[in-house]
Amino acid sequence: MDKDGKYSYGYIVSVNASKGSFVKIFPNPASSELFIATPQDQPVHVQVYDMVGQLVMAQGHTTRLDISALVPGSYSLLITDVRGVAQSHAQFVKH
Repeated sequence: MDKDGKYSYGYIVSVNASKGSFVKIFPNPASSELFIATPQDQPVHVQVYDMVGQLVMAQGHTTRLDISALVPGSYSLLITDVRGVAQSHAQFVKH
């Protein structure tokens, strides 16, 4: 619930946490680019959320994010495969 008494519901996603299914992001912290490494080096879809849960960036079929336009702070990533199946959540800091 927000301070003004309003609320909204978000989407529920499942995360595939099978053994060997992990994603690495680097560098962290970062200032301009963020790289995403998957076990098979496959491109992924990435959604970037600020710390209040607002979607601030989305990019599909990539292994690199240009984060230079983001304001400094902490962010959360939802990383999905090309089929839209959630693979990982991660956090990073933008300088």
